[in-house]
Amino acid sequence: MGKEESPQISRRTTRLSSCSTPNLKAPVEASKATSKLQSLSVDDLVFHGECISLDELINSFPGRQTQILELINLLGPLDSPLVPTFIYGGASTGKTSIVLQIFKHLNRPSFTLAVSPVIIPDTV
Repeated sequence: MGKEESPQISRRTTRLSSCSTPNLKAPVEASKATSKLQSLSVDDLVFHGECISLDELINSFPGRQTQILELINLLGPLDSPLVPTFIYGGASTGKTSIVLQIFKHLNRPSFTLAVSPVIIPDTV
């Protein structure tokens, strides 16, 4: 009986990618998308223009009404001082999007976004 060679699969591949044929264009396309994302800054994420209503805000994030209202209550009216707020959670759960939309709804002039706990003492 002859030995059959199996393709070497790296540890970081997913089950879906390991059972498909390799796409030679994928690394090039992925690197282009990554470089485009890395060139974005917080200023690119801030929504400029008119503020949005509370209904539009809640409808933008279904199932997050409780968290949105709690954050709005923590931030308070426009003239009130901001309390330090730390928002944490899993990746891709909408934390940044919700905070940016809440500030757009409140029409707040500015805020500090710390994407790492290491940055927090530097910005305070």
